[in-house]
Amino acid sequence: MPNSKELIVHLEDEPGTLENCCRVLSNLAINILAFQGYGCEGQSVIRMVVDRLVEAKQAFAAANIHCTENEVLETALPHYPGELSRAASLLGKAGVNISYAYCGTDSRSGMPVVIFGVSDIAKAAPLLDEIANEGTRAA
Repeated sequence: MPNSKELIVHLEDEPGTLENCCRVLSNLAINILAFQGYGCEGQSVIRMVVDRLVEAKQAFAAANIHCTENEVLETALPHYPGELSRAASLLGKAGVNISYAYCGTDSRSGMPVVIFGVSDIAKAAPLLDEIANEGTRAA
């Protein structure tokens, strides 16, 4: 399972700010592979995984859009009922907290993936790899 970097973008929670943020990327043909957005105290917080991280950060800086980056785990869970529950259970039993999760698309295969923000990437990665590999063998 690849570790990925996500961008965390803080925008004013008002009309047009998300469009502007996305246009900055689309003008450079930077693809958003995973996306999560929510409002919090007058701000919109956007988490995204893009196909060209360095260029996206440079484009945001040039557009005066503040962003930070964070390491996350990207995994393809088998597409069966209960697989997200099983992943959460394995992580919980290992003492790994899931701070957040969202969905996206693998840049190589186009298959759906789950992006996990966790408290301990080194501990979580092999557990999620195990589940992803089981799904690959079952397919």
